[in-house]
Amino acid sequence: ERERERLTFKADTSVCGLCGEEPWTAHAAPCGHVFCYYCAASNCLATDGFDCPRCGKAVALAQLARVPPPPPPPPPTLGD
Repeated sequence: ERERERLTFKADTSVCGLCGEEPWTAHAAPCGHVFCYYCAASNCLATDGFDCPRCGKAVALAQLARVPPPPPPPPPTLGD
């Protein structure tokens, strides 16, 4: 679990490395690249793991870590 806490993202977390869209339930591979959970999971299940398309490192389903959602924008201030 601590390994997942130290995960650093190597790519923009707003774009899936597989489909190129905004990640749906974003998850990161051990290499730090971000994918939609369903894009990564379907690739892992179809091929018993897959190679990250960004860096070529092997990815297994159990290695995917949930990416926390971005914080909400600050509320507007009065008088602006």
